[in-house]
Amino acid sequence: PPPPLSARQHSTWSSYRLYILYTIIAGMLVIVVGPMLGYFMTRGITSPTRERQIQGSKAELREWGERLERQVDERTNELRHANKELARRIEETGAYLEITRIFAGTLDLEKTLNRTAQTLSKLLKSDYASISLIDEVSLVRCWEMEQCAEEQCPAHESENLECWTVSGTHCRKEIQGTFKEKITECVKCRVFRNITVKTAALSGVREPNLLGSNVQSGNTACGRAMLSLKPVVSGVGQDDHSEIDLRQIANDCLTQISIPLIAKQRVLGTMAFGFRSKQTFDEHTLRLTTGLSDQLALGIENAIMHKKSIQAANEARMLYRAGEAMGATIDKSDISGLLIEYVLDALQSDGGIVLLLNDENGRLEVAARKNFGKIMLQAFGKTPSSGIVGAVLNESKPLLIDRRISRSRLDADSENIPFSSAMCAPLQYRGTIFGVVGTLSLAEKNFTYSDLRLFTTLSNLAGAAMHNAELFDKLSGFYIDSVKALVEAIEAKDSYTRGHSENVAHLAVAIAHKLGLDANAIEELQTSALLHDIGKIGIRDQVLSKPGKLDKAEFEHIREHPRIAHQIIGRIPAFKNIAEIILHHHERYDGNGYVLGLAGEDIPLGSRVLAVADTFDSITSSRPYRTAESIEFAKTELLKNSGTQFDPAIVEIFVEILDSGYIEARSEASDVRPSSVVNGLD
Repeated sequence: PPPPLSARQHSTWSSYRLYILYTIIAGMLVIVVGPMLGYFMTRGITSPTRERQIQGSKAELREWGERLERQVDERTNELRHANKELARRIEETGAYLEITRIFAGTLDLEKTLNRTAQTLSKLLKSDYASISLIDEVSLVRCWEMEQCAEEQCPAHESENLECWTVSGTHCRKEIQGTFKEKITECVKCRVFRNITVKTAALSGVREPNLLGSNVQSGNTACGRAMLSLKPVVSGVGQDDHSEIDLRQIANDCLTQISIPLIAKQRVLGTMAFGFRSKQTFDEHTLRLTTGLSDQLALGIENAIMHKKSIQAANEARMLYRAGEAMGATIDKSDISGLLIEYVLDALQSDGGIVLLLNDENGRLEVAARKNFGKIMLQAFGKTPSSGIVGAVLNESKPLLIDRRISRSRLDADSENIPFSSAMCAPLQYRGTIFGVVGTLSLAEKNFTYSDLRLFTTLSNLAGAAMHNAELFDKLSGFYIDSVKALVEAIEAKDSYTRGHSENVAHLAVAIAHKLGLDANAIEELQTSALLHDIGKIGIRDQVLSKPGKLDKAEFEHIREHPRIAHQIIGRIPAFKNIAEIILHHHERYDGNGYVLGLAGEDIPLGSRVLAVADTFDSITSSRPYRTAESIEFAKTELLKNSGTQFDPAIVEIFVEILDSGYIEARSEASDVRPSSVVNGLD
């Protein structure tokens, strides 16, 4: 057991226990009484501060709420604006897509432009809309209209007819600047003011008869848009005071925006939107209209190109037919007549004329004309140095004339010619001029430069055909000279056959006419008759001039002359058919002839004709071994051998010719043995 405590230790232990007890009691009092005292003390002392804190918190909450409300409003407005912008973009995109869809569905300009005008009018919320295109007929070259000799000008003799779109032009000998710098001058120019804009589509207007109406460009809003190549706003309250085009169809139109239609650096026309109230247009609207006009212009250009491609295909077919028809003709007068027909048909013109130069005296002679009287001829010019004709021959270039273009190069007589438009072009081939062709329009229609190109192509085709005709004439001359030389060679070889070839040719041609053969076949038959005995050049002289009958060997030798002739003539490509006719002219209808023993229809028709004519003239001509027989005797021999030696149909026709007195009449007119056949080839 622990040792007992001392009294002192016992006293200390008791004190310690009391201390612990008091401490526990104090802690319990603090725990229980402290909060109660704190509550009462706080309630009485801190209430005002807390109130202030609460009020501050409420103010902060209100401010935060207001700020949040403002942010919500801002976001709501942004969303509303975004939705509105999105709707506008969707509508604009829809307009672009609709234009694309319209032009993708059809290339018919009338249908596409009307639907496009309605679509764009709805998009811009306009009261009226129009789409107008430049009338090609009204386009002229400025250098022609103004008698301009500024050859350094980029618009001089240029295919680009819109001279106002060309920078640096030499107008009135002053070099002009860009579009913007030129506009004030171009709007006064008669070249530009002459341009006609044709209404192609309308929206918001009930009168359909306004479609197709023409408006002079002049100082109109659309005209200024075409000049400046950018949108122009005109009307009440606007800086531009140009005449509002849409007022011609709607008197209550107060504001108009005009946008040029430009494709591939060419002005096609304008589109315009009219409003009954004052309007202002922001940059976005101007950009939108410009973008829409670009797409519309591209669609119009494609439609125009499609139309032109169809027209070009039709023109190509027509030119092919014209070239084929004129190329098949070897007479200049016939070529001229065909040219007039094709010109009047292709260009829908009212009259035409072809004047050809006479090589001997240098004068112009009328080769063909239609609806072209003396007054017109006098105005066009009758000599190579007068009027329109003189200008064309002098410059060797085609010329388009109408009331808008100066006639300073023409005679005074040409100033009062009663036509609205005319064209004249040289008939030439590689620098050689054969004459001129002219055509005119008496109505209000003016020829275009597209018409001039087609007209020039036709004239060039005619020029080539006339060149070929001249070549043919020269070749024909060489050909006839060759035939004459060969005939003379035959006659020099066999004096007894002198005149025989001409007689046979004359008789063969008479039969050919009765048979109804064409000119080419008759000409081949005539040449065959003239050359049918050329093979005798290869026959020995003693055989040809033998006074008695030929023996078997000599007869076989002389029977070679058709083959020899074929070998000589067959080398000439142009004489191929002629060589065949000559080769078979001693064949018999029953097949017992020579050289190949052909029979019936297998023998060429020309050979069958030649056999009858040759036999008749041989019987009625003297030979070294016999005298000439009478016509009646020859006719009897032909009839007796009809169906065996000769084609019976040809014999029948020839007998009809003999019975008509043809031989007697010919003999009286030509001194027994006429040479008119050869002479007629000259």
